[in-house]
Amino acid sequence: MKKSAMLGISALFLLSAYALPSLAAPGPGHFAGVPWGAESADVDQAMSQQNAGFRHERTLEDGSIERAFDGTLADTDGELDFTLVNGTFVQGAFQVNRPDGGEAEALAYRRFYAIISEKYGPPARTGPAPAPGYAGAYAVWYGLRAPGNAGMIQVRMVYQATRAKCGPQLCGSRFYVQYSNLTLVKRQAAQTPDGL
Repeated sequence: MKKSAMLGISALFLLSAYALPSLAAPGPGHFAGVPWGAESADVDQAMSQQNAGFRHERTLEDGSIERAFDGTLADTDGELDFTLVNGTFVQGAFQVNRPDGGEAEALAYRRFYAIISEKYGPPARTGPAPAPGYAGAYAVWYGLRAPGNAGMIQVRMVYQATRAKCGPQLCGSRFYVQYSNLTLVKRQAAQTPDGL
């Protein structure tokens, strides 16, 4: 595994601890019905029970495995991604990317913001989320306690819109929400010979 990736994960963990010093409400014990620490077969079983269609599996640069499914979260259709480190589920993401001029992404952002804020209170941090080619990018972060006070879960939600080559209509927009069990990420990275 690459040392630079391990440094990146460590930096994310430290940045998150610094940027989100006050932990709000207890966080979720799962993402999309898959409990933290689950194995790949458990992910597949939960997605099958939810009628989510398998998309792909790929090995990421840091050696972790991403399994992607077409499914639904909070009554919104999109892609569910599950990241496993050493065979253990540590991070989940949901994204909406549709060629509809940005309407689905904007609606998803508003829906998820309302649901998450109602459940966990106001975000710990908000701000712009600049990315090349995107305008109107915005992000929010939540720092939550893992169930049983067993560490930290970070929730990051990002909406990015662009008007490139689409006239007045938004196009190329994207929305995603990512849940990371930072405690499990750190624990699993420590068990990897060269780190992540």
